[in-house]
Amino acid sequence: MIFGWEPESVFDSRPPGFPDCESVLQQCWDSLGSAAGANRLGQKLETLGAHLLSWGRHLGRGTKDRILALEKSLVNLQTSTLTEECSDGSWTDSVDGIRQCIVDYFDKVFTSTRPLSDDILRGTEHLPVVVDNAMVDDLQRPFTEIEVDVTRCVLDFLNTRVLPVGFNHTNIVLIPKCKPQSLTQYRPISLCNVIYKIASKAIANRLKPWLDRIISPAQSAFVPGRLITDNVLLAFETNHFLHTHSKGRKRFMNLKLDISKAYDRVEWSFLRRVLGKLGFPCSFIDLIILCVSSVSYSFVLSGSRFGSITPQRGLRQGDPLSPYLFLLCTESLSVISRRIGSRIGPGGGRL
Repeated sequence: MIFGWEPESVFDSRPPGFPDCESVLQQCWDSLGSAAGANRLGQKLETLGAHLLSWGRHLGRGTKDRILALEKSLVNLQTSTLTEECSDGSWTDSVDGIRQCIVDYFDKVFTSTRPLSDDILRGTEHLPVVVDNAMVDDLQRPFTEIEVDVTRCVLDFLNTRVLPVGFNHTNIVLIPKCKPQSLTQYRPISLCNVIYKIASKAIANRLKPWLDRIISPAQSAFVPGRLITDNVLLAFETNHFLHTHSKGRKRFMNLKLDISKAYDRVEWSFLRRVLGKLGFPCSFIDLIILCVSSVSYSFVLSGSRFGSITPQRGLRQGDPLSPYLFLLCTESLSVISRRIGSRIGPGGGRL
């Protein structure tokens, strides 16, 4: 079937390559004044977009045939026959039906299970305080100002903890892991607002230098100075050892956890508790929770945006902060596994 295609605005990489592009941008930007603030930034971007659209019409001369060919190819890509299983077990191939299936599925995924406070306390009670005073001072130091409007907007958010409405709205694109038969076989990739992503990256860069001292040695992903391949080799050698020691009086075992939709199911109340137990300052925790909890979602299918969800839990694949926050959450699991391992054998357990 053919989906009604309503293309979203996308970045055109051609204009920056033209010699006079930078001067055109600068002249237009300067003519709009130097007032700062998120709302003013939005107005300037909107005006600049209209100006570039007018200027860009002169760039396409001589490339009309190529553009038409690419548009035809794009229409072919947007033409597909899709079916999707609904929550009630029925199947649909209508555009509205598939869109509703997607919205219903992720609405369920991002709905909190409302974990009990006692469960959160038990899951985090053995986390040690590892954030020292030097880390606290570094994480809370004021962000410096660079004289560009986007940076002023980002600094406004980082230092006042006020995020303008709509700046954390995110489009989700579903990337198939294989030949998909259900929505569980898609990977949701978040297309975050660029201004939010700059702010998120700034926070992530503050956190990154301290990860080696916060995250236990058993975890190696995303930590500077560590290689995830080390754990891959360790797992391979462990399985090889188990295979070659399958007989005898001594018995060995390993535990493999495959957590489905792990990013999507992170409870924000649990994340806040973990950050608090590790010793992060309250102001920094509030900033993190604001970043993850102020999000709203729409979905993009065949170039068209639809649906709206306000989640109650979850981290975004595509947010620079998410890998680090997920690592901090799994510290609780790592601590629990080490404690259980210490009861099994004198050498302790490794996860």
